[in-house]
Amino acid sequence: MDSTDKRRLIRLAFDHDHWVARIEYTDRHGEQTVRIVSPTRWTRKGFQALDLCREGYRQFSLERVFSVQLIHACDVQIPEPLLSPVEDQDPCPQLTSR
Repeated sequence: MDSTDKRRLIRLAFDHDHWVARIEYTDRHGEQTVRIVSPTRWTRKGFQALDLCREGYRQFSLERVFSVQLIHACDVQIPEPLLSPVEDQDPCPQLTSR
């Protein structure tokens, strides 16, 4: 995760009513996934979030996040499709970097 991704997470922490995040994440089994999340609680090492792909709360470690993209919350439907980062389909194809 680079400094731009960190700034996006900080923005999300302070304006969580208007934004969700599309993260590329390596899970505890080493699988890379794309998730759409709405963080609810932050810690030094990670955050708890409503995972809109899995429709449940999950814990995410900051060291396993390798990409962050902010999405306007009003542009997201629940549930979002669960995709791997290598699939051609993007759960948010209409998005551009903000």
